[in-house]
Amino acid sequence: MKASLQAVSALARREILLFFRDRARLLGTLVQVVGIWAVLGLGFGRSFSHIDTAGSSIAYTTYLFPGMVLLVGLFASIFSTISIVEDRQQGFLHAALVSPLSRPVLALGTVSGSALMAFFQAAVLLVALPVTGSEASLAGILLTLLVLLIISYGFTSLGALFAWRIRTTRGFHAVMNLLLMPLWILSGALFPAEGAHPVLQWMIRLNPVSYTLEAIRIALSDQPGQLFADEWLPVSVTVLVSVSLFAAVTWGMPRTLRTD
Repeated sequence: MKASLQAVSALARREILLFFRDRARLLGTLVQVVGIWAVLGLGFGRSFSHIDTAGSSIAYTTYLFPGMVLLVGLFASIFSTISIVEDRQQGFLHAALVSPLSRPVLALGTVSGSALMAFFQAAVLLVALPVTGSEASLAGILLTLLVLLIISYGFTSLGALFAWRIRTTRGFHAVMNLLLMPLWILSGALFPAEGAHPVLQWMIRLNPVSYTLEAIRIALSDQPGQLFADEWLPVSVTVLVSVSLFAAVTWGMPRTLRTD
């Protein structure tokens, strides 16, 4: 057990060190997302009206903010696992796979470092909460951080699952963009499901990311207690998806890698 924990810690620490040596990745992600948030918020601000669960009209920048926090978490989770593709090219991944480490230990160590960095990047964006006019309580912010941590592990696992199989960074970017953007757009981040076409409403309901977004919205509202009371379903789906994705990456980890 001690050896396994040390291995997980070493693998996670390696990912964290690689992240802090490439600070441009953090800056680029945050600047891009904040820019999108500002442009969309200012562009649609006067033509968008949304009534929250309390019956109050909220600004588009306020409505959009939880979706932008989720976007940072999803993008950072998925694309942090590009290091797995690079490790394949450099030979580190081959060495890890032939080591005596078990699959769960190797998966947990590989996923943890990237997931924690994705969680950190999404959490940093929460400093902009006062700008949105949100009245989130301390409990609500802590609940948001918990949800972000859970989904960071889930989508880092998803990225790792594809990174085990894809051999080039270009291919990884193409596949992940094709998968990630529809998941985020059809989560209700840009527009509420209530006013959408019925087909889109069903797509949003079937999208697991929409439940994570709903959990974040409720946590950042002035009634965070709803998260585990009336709105227990979003958290349950988020946990189930994350656990399933981690199980999938553990089970799907190859024994060996092709070198051609």
